[in-house]
Amino acid sequence: GHEMLFNLKEDPKELNSVAAQDPQNLEKGRQLLDADLEAAPQTAEKLGIRVDEKDRLDQRDILSLQALGYL
Repeated sequence: GHEMLFNLKEDPKELNSVAAQDPQNLEKGRQLLDADLEAAPQTAEKLGIRVDEKDRLDQRDILSLQALGYL
């Protein structure tokens, strides 16, 4: 639900998001992420990576990742 952007040179521990102060780089990050997500299936195919149903996250995995703060 929310976006974060960090200046790793000034904040290497990623403690303070600068998303609100830097909308241009936030948009650039969105575009890069969208391009990567769009290219992911072709990249996986080129690398011979096959996604099996057992590789997908189930509800328990998702809840665990949320509890750890990853989602």
